[in-house]
Amino acid sequence: MQQAINPIYIAEAYQPLFNMMQQEHNLILTVGEMDDIISAVSKVEENLTELYRNVCDVNGCNNTASSGGVNWKEQGYWSTCPKHSQDAREGESMPPMKNEAIAREASRLPNGILMYQA
Repeated sequence: MQQAINPIYIAEAYQPLFNMMQQEHNLILTVGEMDDIISAVSKVEENLTELYRNVCDVNGCNNTASSGGVNWKEQGYWSTCPKHSQDAREGESMPPMKNEAIAREASRLPNGILMYQA
């Protein structure tokens, strides 16, 4: 369960961004626009948490992942559990990966950065 974040803490954390928007772009954001920015950042954070939830990417495996980006790296940045990491070290072919892991890897830019929508 996530702990509720104090709104005053949020306001203080984002104040430098809002100040910069005014100083460098001559934009004064409304409270609603500020709330929209904070909401969008929260959604990205939720997506990242789900994206890297630390579960093995191999289809049908729900073990905790202990390795990321090492095994079958020619085909993607897979998070794998100890069993599947050992399979990779022993030279076994890459097993089928979960659809969400395949979609995640397909969204990478040529420089390796993940692209996803908030």
